[in-house]
Amino acid sequence: MDKGHGRLEERVITVSSMLEDYTKWPHLAQAFVIEKKVWDLKGNLRSQEKRFGITSLPHSVAGPKRLLEIAHSEWAIENQLHWRRDVLLREDWSQLRRGIAPQVNATLNNLVLGLIALSGRTNVAKARREFEYDPSRALDLLFKPFLSNS
Repeated sequence: MDKGHGRLEERVITVSSMLEDYTKWPHLAQAFVIEKKVWDLKGNLRSQEKRFGITSLPHSVAGPKRLLEIAHSEWAIENQLHWRRDVLLREDWSQLRRGIAPQVNATLNNLVLGLIALSGRTNVAKARREFEYDPSRALDLLFKPFLSNS
């Protein structure tokens, strides 16, 4: 159970290693399902979902509690990255639809976020405004690592 951001979350994990001997999937050690329910602080159920997963980690390395921690941290990282790309870099507004253009755009957005992080900035929206005002600052971030090594 977690309480925060105006809600109460319950996550329950069910883990099985029975598929390990049943399937030919290489390195499969465990399969799991995580059931998540979210309530507001008044007790109203707001959402519920099930997520399924598999892992090569055996029970001796990662039991249910550890698998839940791993899954939760990975999804938190993924959700945070997508939120920053979608909201701060407006990726969802993009009109790129053909060929590999969407993948190239996503890669460039990841590069932008990485460079902003390497520069020590924590406010992506503010950094974006700075770079729009003075694009040479963005270029400095891009070329600075190469210039400092020479």
